Amino acid sequence: PTPVVARFGRQIASALHALHCAKDEHGEPLNIVHRDITPANIMVTRNGMAQIIDLGIARFARSMAERTKTGCVRGTLRYLAPELFKGQKCSPASDLWSLGIVLLSAALGQNPIKGTDAEIIGKIMGKRVVHFDNYPNLDARLRVILEKLLVSEPSARITNASEAAALFADLEKASGSNQILVEGWLSPHFKEVKDESALKRVHAVRDRSDQFKSDDDLSTSTFCTQDFSVDICPTSSLAELERFRSLPTAKGSAERIRSETSSKQLKE
Repeated sequence: PTPVVARFGRQIASALHALHCAKDEHGEPLNIVHRDITPANIMVTRNGMAQIIDLGIARFARSMAERTKTGCVRGTLRYLAPELFKGQKCSPASDLWSLGIVLLSAALGQNPIKGTDAEIIGKIMGKRVVHFDNYPNLDARLRVILEKLLVSEPSARITNASEAAALFADLEKASGSNQILVEGWLSPHFKEVKDESALKRVHAVRDRSDQFKSDDDLSTSTFCTQDFSVDICPTSSLAELERFRSLPTAKGSAERIRSETSSKQLKE
């Protein structure tokens, strides 16, 4: 549903912004590009937090990864940006193209780029990869954002992940996305919950999400409060990092802390 796609889009774009803007201990940009944003490399927690994993082929400006063999394209074929097949450098815009394909696939229920490897490469190198008119049921507001991410020419594409995150945040608000809604939609996908307190929370979410039976319900629910407490663009300043390192550490076993946190959230 669009509210769920919007929320995941904002979270993943925010994570990409943090990755692209990461600096070393001297404040110098690391110039990291993930290079393999795919569904397999995005994990979703029970409470609806999308997280990027696997930096196995990420490129760092001052690392051995810069020595990648000339002409060697690395990544997952159906999610690779067109410029990578034309000998151009991988950039943050390349990650945003991949994000666009991931989210469009989520909204459609299938990846729109199909065929043999040769056919897929031919499509990706074409002037227009995705024909949005073929998907009349795609939410018009979501389409506007995805069209900006899926421009074949990288210079005309959204190149800043924080800009993409802001667009998805606006769509979250417009579509009424919120924590309860997303958890309610996700809960059936987590069938095996062994922790008792977590199980109670899942049941509570399911009970409260009975009204979310269709996409229309998702966008019109009275539960749709606007709960945007997380910054769209996480700061990466050294001062902020030092403040974070100075925060007190919670004492006690991880199991007890998880149990207490789950109980508190359930009561709320």
